[in-house]
Amino acid sequence: MGEVRVKAKLTNAIDEALVRRGMLQPEQVRSYEADALVDTGAVRCVLPPHVVERLGLAIIGQRVAEYADGRLDAVGLTEAFTLRVLDREELENALVRGDEVISTSWLIASIGA
Repeated sequence: MGEVRVKAKLTNAIDEALVRRGMLQPEQVRSYEADALVDTGAVRCVLPPHVVERLGLAIIGQRVAEYADGRLDAVGLTEAFTLRVLDREELENALVRGDEVISTSWLIASIGA
């Protein structure tokens, strides 16, 4: 089976909240557009460090990531961001690692919508 990719827009959720409160201008909201890989086995999104930096997301803790080969690795966990795909959006936290945006399989329902 081939890989599934979707166009996704990631936005700093704190920036969005500050706009709603009148404390930030809409053009100051940090966002990133990605060609995200959909991983049906993932339970949490994954963002590479350069995307975390571009979005201005803080690392709020660490989680243990388990890879398909059984390896375990402690990785950073981001604060909240909004993930938008087609007509769906979710508030997410992500593991920090790798070099591409990986999304969980909730997106598959969006693809068929």
